[in-house]
Amino acid sequence: MIERELKLYVPAAARVAVARALQESQARQITLHARYYDTATRELADAGIALRLRKEGPDWVQTLKTQGADALSRTELNAPRPGPTLNTALYDGTPLAAVFTQLKEPLALRYETLITRTTLTLEHFDATIEIAYDTGVITSGEHSLPVSEIEFELVTGHVEALFDVGAQWLQRFGLVLDLRSKAERGDTLASGALPEQLCRPRRARIIVFESSSSIDSAYLACANESLAQIIQNTAYAAGTDTASASRLVRAEYVHQLRVGIRRLRSCWKLFNRWVPDADATDRATLRESFTIFGSSRDRDVIRLEVEPQIKKAGMPRYRRPRERAASRAQPEAVAGGIPLQMALLGLLKHLVLLNERAASEVPPVPLSSSAARAAIVHRLNTWLKKITKAGSRFEQLPVETQHDLRKQAKSLRYGLDFSECLLPRAELEPLRTTLTQIQKSLGDLNDYYCAEEYYLALTGSQPQVWFAIGWLRAGQDRQKSQAQTLFRQLAKHGFLKG
Repeated sequence: MIERELKLYVPAAARVAVARALQESQARQITLHARYYDTATRELADAGIALRLRKEGPDWVQTLKTQGADALSRTELNAPRPGPTLNTALYDGTPLAAVFTQLKEPLALRYETLITRTTLTLEHFDATIEIAYDTGVITSGEHSLPVSEIEFELVTGHVEALFDVGAQWLQRFGLVLDLRSKAERGDTLASGALPEQLCRPRRARIIVFESSSSIDSAYLACANESLAQIIQNTAYAAGTDTASASRLVRAEYVHQLRVGIRRLRSCWKLFNRWVPDADATDRATLRESFTIFGSSRDRDVIRLEVEPQIKKAGMPRYRRPRERAASRAQPEAVAGGIPLQMALLGLLKHLVLLNERAASEVPPVPLSSSAARAAIVHRLNTWLKKITKAGSRFEQLPVETQHDLRKQAKSLRYGLDFSECLLPRAELEPLRTTLTQIQKSLGDLNDYYCAEEYYLALTGSQPQVWFAIGWLRAGQDRQKSQAQTLFRQLAKHGFLKG
């Protein structure tokens, strides 16, 4: 069977209210004790499979789950068991049988969950939705993770109902979108990471699709990966499982969610001729949040990366000015805030509904068709031409124009990532390598500009910070010269042929 559910984290401040709302609706409670199995080298997890035995009241049920067609879907196979005894022979004669016969190591207990589940069945127009509020713990050896999540599972009806109900609860209680399953969290815990090391920033991953895929499918692969990076780092930045994260790691959450936003916006820019736009309000909220997070990122870079270099170079001591928290938006509050969370939910809805449309499209427009391929390559070459023309005189450009060129270079690099299956590797790799170097050089230059602005504001009362300004301006000159050389190198690669 196909299970479709929307999962949200319930912050500490909302837990009493969520529990009360369910109790007032005469929800029922059940205790669930689950045992998850895999090999020591995570062969099932690597295959996208979660295998568990779970005691549901007095009964034991064996369940196997695999990833479905979209972020909300799982294929789920359930079988009653007489006791807590695993039986993989249940999958004989199915496509999954080969997975178990080819395991190199024996299956063993990896982690467990002990959950109190409060459930309520809700009718929403023509749909039936089961709400399950789970509290409890995931354990592996001596380590554990708390569970506080609410799931909205579609029993009957259209998937839009999940988003309608999820949005109502998100707005009412200030919930946070977090699509990780208990299996995903438990697998990380069982892999030997300490709780404070569990939530590593979610970085961009390789996007895989065939050149024979439809344009919609290619867009979905790229947009879903970008949105997954945004959602997970936003959840971490909001405090989900990250109470013990260091300031450096928290800064990286903000950086990686901004990378995800940049990638998603580049994806929209590349595919906007062929797929419908996401909601304008959701896009605007994402853009506003990106700007707020950018200010936070700039402050973190100055304090955690640039200033240590200047101190090492010999800068005299100075008094860092006190910054009133109330005078600026806190990244944690923005990440967990209702406006951004609602926007992420809306963007996820856009992709899920588009996936349903793409699945029913007959015949699909293949990405490899000559017209689609030519149009995408032409778009990439247009961006490349604009960048190389401006980059040819980079050192003479105003700072704001340099910053705009940096954004354009990022979009082109991400566009190449999204178009990888269409481009010969001999063309793609040299171009992408140079763009990566340009992105790094311009990123450092931007950090130096931001830091100079910060220290200039202190010169009136602390003249010793002129040391930092001198160091930064020398660094700016080096980065501009390096960038100029890289842009000349970029121009030598020529245009894409596809």
